[in-house]
Amino acid sequence: MIAPTTLSDITVQRDMSAARPGRGRRIMLYAATRGTTEGMRSIRGLLLAVVLGPRAFGIWTLFRIFMRYTPLSGLGVQRGLELAIVQEHALGDAEAVERSNTAARTTLGWIIATAIATSLVALIASFVVTDEPWRLALRAVSLGVVLEELWVYATTYLRALRELRRYALLEIANASLHLVAAVGMAKLFGLRGAIAGFVAGALASLWTVRNCAPFRPLLHKPALKRLLGVGIPLALSSALTVALGTADRLVVAAYGGATTLGLYAFGVSIAGLAASLAWIIRTVIFPDVYGSARVAGAAPAMREHLDRTVLPFAYLFPPILGALALAMEPTMALALPRYLPAASAARIFIFSAAAGGITTLGAIGVVATGKQRALPLLSAFALCINLACSMLALENGGGLALVAGGAVLAQATIATGVLAILGRQATLSRATTLVLKGMLPLAWCIACVALTSRLYDPRSITGGAESLGTYLLLLLPISPLMVSGFRSARATI
Repeated sequence: MIAPTTLSDITVQRDMSAARPGRGRRIMLYAATRGTTEGMRSIRGLLLAVVLGPRAFGIWTLFRIFMRYTPLSGLGVQRGLELAIVQEHALGDAEAVERSNTAARTTLGWIIATAIATSLVALIASFVVTDEPWRLALRAVSLGVVLEELWVYATTYLRALRELRRYALLEIANASLHLVAAVGMAKLFGLRGAIAGFVAGALASLWTVRNCAPFRPLLHKPALKRLLGVGIPLALSSALTVALGTADRLVVAAYGGATTLGLYAFGVSIAGLAASLAWIIRTVIFPDVYGSARVAGAAPAMREHLDRTVLPFAYLFPPILGALALAMEPTMALALPRYLPAASAARIFIFSAAAGGITTLGAIGVVATGKQRALPLLSAFALCINLACSMLALENGGGLALVAGGAVLAQATIATGVLAILGRQATLSRATTLVLKGMLPLAWCIACVALTSRLYDPRSITGGAESLGTYLLLLLPISPLMVSGFRSARATI
């Protein structure tokens, strides 16, 4: 991760710049396709909420929460594969390419074994639990986990090879198949139909990627050791991150039951579409960042990553989310009034997309510089915050909005830690100032949305318009940061 001593500054800059041609164009093109994908996934959630009703949708949400944990059984080998393929292909010789192929086949063998084990554990657990929603959710996991993990393996391989166009088309196909199958079957057969539709969509999606990656499994011990060396810290961090992303929902389920979970999950699904932007950018740029850290060295690569990606995102995205948050409740009042109890939670929860996005983009640099062991500690601390806030809010009658606020606070805690790590790796003398500037727009926009929501009626069209106008005026103090972020983003394009 350290730059060669003979590499001149001019060469470093040339190598780093060489990784970026067309980055902005690639981000915009992938954003268009990923936006389509996320739109269909959100539509699936919204349509299932309408078709199933709050209680059944709460059980569906429980199933989807369980499915978020199943990839952790692989101990992060797919993240190790991602790094291995990028760096081996950066070297480019035949031996390196062969090592990457061995790594891919070993990853396949490992995830088949662990996914089958996970499926059996979920099936056995479904006969042990007595609560019907949990039993049904566990059996759905048992049916879908192997199919889902094989699809993720194949698309991870494509993404690491920078086959972005093909990867994007497969994502759209996957989302389309799941949308049609799950909603269609739910309309006919209710919740069990939705789960059967998920399995049917997963089978069809797996068929679409049958030629996209090596599908001859292997368990090569040295390759597996290297993959797990990268993957285990990231898997631990991912486990804590998934727990962080689902702890509030599990607490809501425990305190309020499936119906309350369905309401809260609806609010989360409304806000979830905004979270896809950071993943879009990450998918495009992670090979550039990994390659720059390998070739040019940690410090210059991290300065580049902060200036061109992480900080512009931190400066520009929260103000956009604030405007969306204020437009959300009047829309829900008109279109889906029975889910209005979730509106206040959605208005706050949407900002978790900004905090999580800073973490997602910053974590690329953390991994590229070999500092991924710090991520589990940050996630564990944030998880404690999330659990404490959720339980306190529900114990004291604070409502779903305060639960959402705890989730945002927890995500912001990780984002702050990641920015601090990047600042140190970039050898910036004023890393603390960087962290404060990076988190200021998020905190400011949350405060502005909370204030305007109290000043005006958030459910009426007139109140929504007044809230939005006041909010835009309140953004003036942070406008210099927004302008700076816009200029950096435009320079990248």
